[in-house]
Amino acid sequence: MSPDPIEHRSRWTAPWAAPLLGIVSLVLAVAVAGLLYERWRGSDARSLQDAQKDHIVGFSDLVPGREIQLLAFPATERFDEVPRFSALLNQRRLRERPFADAPSSIRIIAVGESSTFGTGLEIGQRFTELLQVQLEERHPGCCEVLNAGRMGMTTPTAVAFVREQVAAWKPRVLIYDSMANDLADRDHPGQIDLNPKRVEAYEAKLRELTAFCAVQGIAVVFWANTIARTDDPLSGFRAAMERVAADTGAGYVDLGALYRETPASGDEMKQFLDEPNWTQWFDVVGPGRLPLHRVALHTDWVHPNRFGSARLAAGLLPLVEQAAGLTP
Repeated sequence: MSPDPIEHRSRWTAPWAAPLLGIVSLVLAVAVAGLLYERWRGSDARSLQDAQKDHIVGFSDLVPGREIQLLAFPATERFDEVPRFSALLNQRRLRERPFADAPSSIRIIAVGESSTFGTGLEIGQRFTELLQVQLEERHPGCCEVLNAGRMGMTTPTAVAFVREQVAAWKPRVLIYDSMANDLADRDHPGQIDLNPKRVEAYEAKLRELTAFCAVQGIAVVFWANTIARTDDPLSGFRAAMERVAADTGAGYVDLGALYRETPASGDEMKQFLDEPNWTQWFDVVGPGRLPLHRVALHTDWVHPNRFGSARLAAGLLPLVEQAAGLTP
């Protein structure tokens, strides 16, 4: 007589077998998930590095007189389509209209990295063009506002640029941004390095800049950039810039403070969300962690968009008027 199947199974199945099988399955699932995550993260890091290389290569393709399309920001393969913007350099390799050596009116030149250059923005949307319009409305024919921003610029290269080229263009006022590229971690693309020595070197360069400009008769107006994050990695740089401004009498605008005073309006947030490529970026960085009223003022984390540029131009206007000796 054959044994009962239920009896036979119970003799060979220990009471701890089912829980053990569950634990083993869970461990295997976690291990597989971990491998998949590491593979995804590694792939994402590689694609970001590739995107940054493409971003840099695209900028290196900029030559005077030839218009090209640049990536609005380095983005990973998770993006369906990365926004682009057009860029055309003049004979001085600046994204600006041609201009003479000697100014016929008060010349105001903005020097900085990609946030001054206008990454993600078309001509007419940058703070320099908006400032030009405002000055013309208040002081017809008074001024010429020029944009000498260059993507990838750092404080040492910017100060050298002012010494070697910009000063020869005879500006009355220099608008200078906070050079977030000084924080870039060269060994880990897309990350920042908060070594305090960088802040010390940055402050020393700002003091060198203001001393040089004082000798040249150039008034300086600083503006400190901001990042759309809950923490504030630029705080040390902003504090250094504010110290230098206070010590030297330079003008100073904190873009983050302007954003806090006037967050994105309902209409601006709607326009931001109606642009699919920007919305895609917002979804990736995490809408739960980054408030929309702040993100909607950027093309990404760090570059002011047309709404942010309008706030910056308005904040700079009275300081530029004072530096240029214009009566409001």
